[in-house]
Amino acid sequence: LYSEPFFHFYEEGVSNMFDQLFERSHALTRQRSAPMVDERRLYLVHCAGQGMAKSTLKLTAELLVAVEQYLRIAARSGSRISLQEVDDAGNDWANRRTVRPPHLHPKLSKQRFVCQAVRWLTFMSCLEPARTPAKPHEEKVIEFADFMLRERGLSPMTIEQRCYTVRQLLDQLCDGGRSFQDVTVSEVDSILAARVNQGHYVRASVQTCAS
Repeated sequence: LYSEPFFHFYEEGVSNMFDQLFERSHALTRQRSAPMVDERRLYLVHCAGQGMAKSTLKLTAELLVAVEQYLRIAARSGSRISLQEVDDAGNDWANRRTVRPPHLHPKLSKQRFVCQAVRWLTFMSCLEPARTPAKPHEEKVIEFADFMLRERGLSPMTIEQRCYTVRQLLDQLCDGGRSFQDVTVSEVDSILAARVNQGHYVRASVQTCAS
């Protein structure tokens, strides 16, 4: 997934990033004419250097334009933006009217917006420190939702249900701030076995959780 594309973008440098991501003239014009073009371009180069695939870079570029539009970052130079403002902007963006398919459930759309906004604002040192840290695995759930939408073509309802299942599982496995990296296969097996033995879950529910 990350073998070739991001090295290509990273080596090309900052100036040609938008040209390599967007082929359609109207999309390219939108990226170049939207506020904070240099800040967005630099962040995309950073993401490419972290191993982000081209399809994800393109989605990220589109989201950055929306993040700037809904938070009006360019007009607030030097000021820090709170998580509450990001959350409110995410609500507005997720509930906007759009005719472009495919549509994510508003909750998932908001989570994707908020996640990208937090990453970009943190990169620019413009994010006000959070009083209560977010769950460490939330970004992984959002990435999983994007994968199911783009690569699997699943319905928003199915994506919502699967993300709910994954959150429940990770909340149990990563309780107490435990690192995601410390989770073992045997622990996952134990949780699945417990659900079967409890008898509160039908076979289909256990299969969904295991998947």
